[in-house]
Amino acid sequence: AKVACLEALKSQRADLGLQRDWEGNYLKRDSPDTASSFTLISSMLQRKDKFMRVLFSCNVRKINRFHKTENRAVLITDRHLYKMDPLRQYKPMKSIPLYNVTGMSISSGKDQLVVFHTKDSRDLVVCLQGMVPANESRIGELVGTLLSHFKSEKRKLQVNIASPIQCSMNGRKCTIIVEPKINQSQPDFTKSRSGYILNVPGN
Repeated sequence: AKVACLEALKSQRADLGLQRDWEGNYLKRDSPDTASSFTLISSMLQRKDKFMRVLFSCNVRKINRFHKTENRAVLITDRHLYKMDPLRQYKPMKSIPLYNVTGMSISSGKDQLVVFHTKDSRDLVVCLQGMVPANESRIGELVGTLLSHFKSEKRKLQVNIASPIQCSMNGRKCTIIVEPKINQSQPDFTKSRSGYILNVPGN
């Protein structure tokens, strides 16, 4: 996975996180108080959807097509990408079969923005958050892990490094830009004329 990450992102992206161990399944580590709920839901989903392994999990800030931002969690297995509600014991909200994911877009900065592009033009726009330690970058790991998995299944995953990022939410085209903002304690999305802005803490 680290090789896949390096091949896709070298010289185009800051802070790939190659020096640290890649754990993949971070929700248990980042949220120890709710780890038992997450483990329970994971086991239930594994029985239901017959997945073999967890590729990645993390808390995220999400924007939806109604311009509403929410705290969510993502669990990515070898078969599905699940959205979960961490405030309701990780209740599964919606799943996207991995065969519906066609690509990912990230920026070239140190922000944790990622857009999952889907065949049905219902892209998922999130910013990874709640990391322990707080400044840990996981974008490189997420990209490398998914690229490696798709390659093992002989499928193509398009990775774009761009600013602004182009996406499609329920068929509606929009752009996402990242802007540093003074007094911004946590990254968050706001609406713009052409789409959304991810405001990240600025100096």
